Amino acid sequence: MHAEAKEYAARWATNDPAITVVELGSRNTSGARVRDLFRGTQYLGVDAVPGADVDVVANAAEWLPAAPVDLVLCCELFEHTPRWAEIVVNALLMLRPGGRAVFTCAGPGRAVHGVNHDDPDLPGWYENVTAAELDHVMAAAGYRLVESEQVAHRSTHLGGTDTRASGVR
Repeated sequence: MHAEAKEYAARWATNDPAITVVELGSRNTSGARVRDLFRGTQYLGVDAVPGADVDVVANAAEWLPAAPVDLVLCCELFEHTPRWAEIVVNALLMLRPGGRAVFTCAGPGRAVHGVNHDDPDLPGWYENVTAAELDHVMAAAGYRLVESEQVAHRSTHLGGTDTRASGVR
């Protein structure tokens, strides 16, 4: 995860022990962790591949928690799976009424990354997602108060844009 994605997720940071958080695509491959922003919460990391910061190995498009949660985070995953829209819909099902989902992913112009060189078990699929696409899927799924944006990436080594959005159940 890069700094801009973590900064976006930090808008909802809390240490409240009453808050339940699920992070989809939680496997830590870069040393950067969004989990650190939510110390003290009831936090569960879900990823299709076992590794650091993964509490549950499962497909984010299909897995559901035992009980609805307050916050679903999904940072820098969508560009790596053709099932990203299904994950957006499934994240809504994970939320309690009034709960929020927060998404970040690579937008247009971002160079291909993480394809079969981070982990040989991952598929070789990659496609950037636009804010308009993400906004459309969230609205169709039934999210309320959707805010999506396409922003230029500050880092010269990554280039391109970031896509970010949040919405409420």
